Amino acid sequence: MKTIFSIFLLLLSGAVMAQQPSAAAAAQWDKILGEAKAQHKIILIDFSTSWCGPCKAMDQRVFPDQAVASTLQQHYRFIKLDAETDELGRVLAARYMVRSYPSFLIIDPSLKVLRKESGYKAADKLNSWLLDATTNQQQRVPGFSQKKYLDFPSFYLSAFGEKKDRKKADSNVVRSYLDQQKDLTAESAWAVMNAFEMPEKYFKYFMANYPVYKKKYGKSIEGKMAYGLFPELQKAINSKSTEAFVAVLNRIPQFFDEAGVQQSTYLFNIPREPAFFIMKANFLDTAKTITPEIRMESATGILMDEHLPAAVYEKAAGWLLNYPGIEQSNDISILMSLALVYQRNGNKDKALAFFQKGEKIGGTEEGNKEFINYYKKRLTL
Repeated sequence: MKTIFSIFLLLLSGAVMAQQPSAAAAAQWDKILGEAKAQHKIILIDFSTSWCGPCKAMDQRVFPDQAVASTLQQHYRFIKLDAETDELGRVLAARYMVRSYPSFLIIDPSLKVLRKESGYKAADKLNSWLLDATTNQQQRVPGFSQKKYLDFPSFYLSAFGEKKDRKKADSNVVRSYLDQQKDLTAESAWAVMNAFEMPEKYFKYFMANYPVYKKKYGKSIEGKMAYGLFPELQKAINSKSTEAFVAVLNRIPQFFDEAGVQQSTYLFNIPREPAFFIMKANFLDTAKTITPEIRMESATGILMDEHLPAAVYEKAAGWLLNYPGIEQSNDISILMSLALVYQRNGNKDKALAFFQKGEKIGGTEEGNKEFINYYKKRLTL
């Protein structure tokens, strides 16, 4: 029986299924493309989900920004799609290999993909990114063809949609499909490699040919590399080896455009132990890839720990206090961190002032009550 089932899986892996949106979803996409062409605009698709916290944060803080709103109105046909519940969202998420949220796709009416990236973007960075796409339209993500829909293996299409409907492909199916591909950098092959855990030999191929994938599919492939390298990080954590952890961090620059950002993301996962905190502080303090902004943002996370080694506290407090214009910030995490530092330094008036400013700003946003109460207890206010 097991042999018969395995043969069935192998047959299934070779099956392809054309994307066939309903007439209504196809008409919706055609209308968007037509409007963009008539208005001489390019299209920005914001892929999100109902459970995505960074998506909600962008809706609250970023898209209402005056500069961002102006850029979108002037240059873009802007569309928000839920990649799980909207049919067009599911179709285009599969077509353009969207697996994390928020994800942003910039595409022109002829279906040339100009940019594709994922992750939270602050208003100033999003606006710069949007403006760059309007002025450098010859730059594109060439791995994506200008076909409206593609033929994908059926198991790939089944992995999209609402969680209750998604189906996880058997690893044998994935391996069998990839074994049959003549070009592992082609759209359908990369879609499968991107969507599922790669068999070891294919991850090695991906790493060896990373520049090719990066050239074809752009910055968005960094997410897959981050996922692929994470097991090495987990081994370092499990073995309590700060040296092994740093070894993984030192591999980051060869794969990531903003290496310091990815390194700080990995450093967020350290065990809450003195040796790892000391390693983190030393790395952030000395690595050439780490900017003052990354140090300052990292400080807000480090300072949340109540049992920091003194040397780590001093470094983190210094990164925060010495950052230009820090006291004019309206970011709730920064304001609460400033309150902690000033209280520890004996300036209770400043500590209270920054806490109250943060409470006033953050109290208007859903989900901040627990965060504010944590600092209230730390500050004994």
